[in-house]
Amino acid sequence: MDEKLNTQTAQQENQPESGSVDAADVGAAPDDTASTAAITDLLAQLAATGADITTLLGQELLLALGDSVRIAVLGRTLIHLAALAWLSFSILVSWIVFDVAGSGPLAALTFLLIQVAAGLLVLWMIRRYSASLTLPRTREHLGALMGRGRQ
Repeated sequence: MDEKLNTQTAQQENQPESGSVDAADVGAAPDDTASTAAITDLLAQLAATGADITTLLGQELLLALGDSVRIAVLGRTLIHLAALAWLSFSILVSWIVFDVAGSGPLAALTFLLIQVAAGLLVLWMIRRYSASLTLPRTREHLGALMGRGRQ
């Protein structure tokens, strides 16, 4: 037993440290067959795992696509509910005006003004956000690069 241990220690001391392989070590090692089989098994497992993950990804993408359609339908429903809630709020305010003032035309005018105010707010927001669609910073930067900077 000690003789075998001494032989292994001597072989390890004679191996180069840089990781290079001697010509004598290439074909003679009995571990090569086992390590090749282990590497082959590992590659087979990796291929099977990759195939399983690909199948899982495909199935999950199909589920996500179905859920995205459901979310779109629910979003559209939410828009309708929000519109109804807005109209209900407007009617409530108009009713309060009618109850306090006792005037139907004033209540109708209140309802109309609430809708016009909401529409103007939406138009203002559209103008504000559409200004970025012209890419002003990019155009300014390109103009500066071309020598036509702001002066």
